[in-house]
Amino acid sequence: MNLQQAKITLEKINRLYQSMTLDSSIDEHEQQLMLNYIRQFYKAFSGEGLENEEVEVIKTPRVIRKTIEATPVVQEIPVPEFTPEPEPEPIPEPVPVREKQPVKQYTTPPVSPTPTPTYQADKQLESVPVESDDYEELFEIPAAKELSDRLSSTPIRDLTKAISINEKILTCNELFKKDKTRFDDALKTLNGFSSFTEARPYLATLANEYGWDKKSRKKKAQIFIKLVRRRYN
Repeated sequence: MNLQQAKITLEKINRLYQSMTLDSSIDEHEQQLMLNYIRQFYKAFSGEGLENEEVEVIKTPRVIRKTIEATPVVQEIPVPEFTPEPEPEPIPEPVPVREKQPVKQYTTPPVSPTPTPTYQADKQLESVPVESDDYEELFEIPAAKELSDRLSSTPIRDLTKAISINEKILTCNELFKKDKTRFDDALKTLNGFSSFTEARPYLATLANEYGWDKKSRKKKAQIFIKLVRRRYN
């Protein structure tokens, strides 16, 4: 067993292997040279006539030789892990102790419940001739023939929200002589009634006050009264 020859052969194998790993493709000469080195390494340990056997020498291109000779064997040096030291916790500042102040006690006077406002028709409504021919025509309900007429009879909950802004302006101008305060009070009062029977005398008072029986206001008054009737359906 020739250990010195085996060591030299092993170093050649390592250098050639490092040279082969630098390129993605393996040259045929490099492959034959590697097999030759491995054969020599094997025979160095087995002692199979290494001294008398002529070793086949394959010429390696000059570029490969320089690469093998110039490539140093790099040993990886372990890098020690750096563990940062924990920062010291800040020392909290002492909180000054305040003396407890006596709590003042306040006596809340009893609050009387607020009475729920109820809307009542004016006393003068009893004297308004609702059944007269001039006002009776305003409260007539034509039979719903078209689908649009049936859909327009659906009930509503709040008159102030059921009327659009443009419709409020037109109704206020034509039926309440542009008195917006009077118009808003009328809607709130009509919302307070529980049935159309209770609301009808109040509507008759408005019709008498603003002249809804006139030809120029009659059609608009009928539309408004029909809308009010839906509030109680």
